[in-house]
Amino acid sequence: MSAGFVNIVDASQQLSFSAAVLAGLGSNDGLLMPDALAPLVDLDALLGMDRLQRGTQLLQHLIGADPLADAVPEILQQLLDFPLPLVALDEHTSVLELFHGPSKSFKDFGAGFLIACLQRMPSERRRVILTATSGDTGGAVAQAVARLQSADGDDNTSAVILYPESGVTPEQARFFCADDARVVSVAVDGSFDDCQRLVKQAFVDPALGQLNLISANSINVGRLLAQLLYYFDTAALHAQPEQALLAIPSGNFGNATAALMACALGLPFAGVLAVTNENDTVPRFLAQQQWQPQAVQRTISNAIDIAMPNNFSRILWLLQQRPELRQRFAAVRVDQSDNRQAMRALAAAEYPAEPHTALAWQACAQALQQGMFAADQAVVVATAAVDKFAGLVAQIVTREDGAAQATAMPQPDQQMAADYPALRALLQALV
Repeated sequence: MSAGFVNIVDASQQLSFSAAVLAGLGSNDGLLMPDALAPLVDLDALLGMDRLQRGTQLLQHLIGADPLADAVPEILQQLLDFPLPLVALDEHTSVLELFHGPSKSFKDFGAGFLIACLQRMPSERRRVILTATSGDTGGAVAQAVARLQSADGDDNTSAVILYPESGVTPEQARFFCADDARVVSVAVDGSFDDCQRLVKQAFVDPALGQLNLISANSINVGRLLAQLLYYFDTAALHAQPEQALLAIPSGNFGNATAALMACALGLPFAGVLAVTNENDTVPRFLAQQQWQPQAVQRTISNAIDIAMPNNFSRILWLLQQRPELRQRFAAVRVDQSDNRQAMRALAAAEYPAEPHTALAWQACAQALQQGMFAADQAVVVATAAVDKFAGLVAQIVTREDGAAQATAMPQPDQQMAADYPALRALLQALV
């Protein structure tokens, strides 16, 4: 069983799973990782189980001797109530559809699991789930909080969701700009990186000590653990996972981190290909060994318009711990012009896709052609439903500006500049 969760910048700090979830960040802003990432000895037996059994055994192994371990079967029974199809596009490429949950995005796995765990942690103080979103995290958190409230009548939990005012689609925003007093949507005049910076400042602000702040971003290791589940499900569904690369749209690199963690646990995928747009800090770092984030560029794949991906430090730590994984990880950039062409090609093949899925498809097509990872199969990780980008997809596929009726942007509960004192005042008003 796992001994705990370790701070990747301060190995002397080790926490239980419950403590890691409540902390979010470790000391010195260090992210937390499970210390039980050695290859599983019973991998074949695990892959032969059904989803619920497999997920229960995997999470209990990672959580270890924590009080929440006994609650895992109940949590997963609630969480895994939607399908997880692996759809074949052709003889070489499949699509892992992660968008059949309540908010129609892959974030439903991590956010749903995290908030179900929090639900089982009593708190005498008001609990505020504070998160930044580039489009999908906010919707998944809001939907998970709504489900928690409706099921348990809990009125001691709120969510505050910061998002870039001009950086999400109306279809994304409607999932978190909802008429729910327990969910406060905040439109920030800035980028996702600005939102993420504000959230981090709040977590180290002593003036907010009276608030029980909880992170629901992928900096919280509770989010990552649930994301491991669908990579194990994919390995169980795929006929030749050892021949397949995983192509993952990557902004904050949490999803790619989870895939690499799954490989560290023994999944035999040929490689993990993280796919960015013009916000290509990681591909440039891997090519030049220089960390040089640039100003965020707005693109059609808005959910990954992130120049400073927090989770990449977890990937570097994991590659240091497990050097043999270095040959199984790569990151590439796909520009918007190629992204648009990919969306049209998929529509012509009768598989209409939103920009992020199309981005990953374009990258894996090139990777297979180049023989990357010596793979001859690919799994495209589809992170959002096409209708969350309905207007944009219709416009790009038909090449007509008037192809789809414009959808009005839902109104946020609050608007603010990318200014920390404004966020502090907002949070203090919740007490």
